[in-house]
Amino acid sequence: MTMRSMLLMTGAFTLVLTGVPVTGYSSSPEYQSGHNSQAAGPADDDTSVRTETAPGSPSDSDAVTREGGDVRSAGRHVHGVANLALVLEGETVTVELESPAFNILGFEHAPETDAQKTAVRDAEVLLREPGKLIMFNSEAGCVARTPESPFELHTLWEGHDGKDHGHDGHHADDHAGDEHDDHKDEHTSVMLSYEFSCSAPDNLREVDLAVFETFPNFTEIGVVFLGPDSQRAFNAGNRNQVIRLRGN
Repeated sequence: MTMRSMLLMTGAFTLVLTGVPVTGYSSSPEYQSGHNSQAAGPADDDTSVRTETAPGSPSDSDAVTREGGDVRSAGRHVHGVANLALVLEGETVTVELESPAFNILGFEHAPETDAQKTAVRDAEVLLREPGKLIMFNSEAGCVARTPESPFELHTLWEGHDGKDHGHDGHHADDHAGDEHDDHKDEHTSVMLSYEFSCSAPDNLREVDLAVFETFPNFTEIGVVFLGPDSQRAFNAGNRNQVIRLRGN
């Protein structure tokens, strides 16, 4: 198994609603089985992963579980928490970010108000610029490739009538109640996949997770980095978004 195959490769942008892909984007069997089990899966037997906590970040996280040197998703949908995988192969860095939609939008149900619809449109624009969300040290010369597919968050809720939001109508008649109660059982996750081309990959040392600044609802990200000479894992926090990937 190559390092790249250890990621959940699903195309440029995959949207997932309650564990089931709901858009027209193709999803690989590896992704579906990995997401349904809520685990990224173990690394190859001959691959060790060094686990660290970034300075200034929380000391530990339910989102990252350590098992025999592996770092896996613990399968919990926790607002504020996300999982990020970075794989360096040759001159390409593949980036996969899995996050509750809340971290990006502030809600996980179909947009109902004008403000929520605007939030979806604004987020789509921001997600089309991965170079402003994830930034590598300049010496590596990494440039984000243009995603093959457009970012259309609104397709998360295609097929829903805007009344029951995927709950088979069980609360369609009491929508006047508290909005949080109406949507409390609704969990929507987003999977983002990007690629960066690096002219000097040997100089890749750090990553700046500017996504913390762009989307303040992110509070902690479990990061896994796999490179030809380094395999490491971190818990990054919004108090320290710059992570040392290689070297001292």
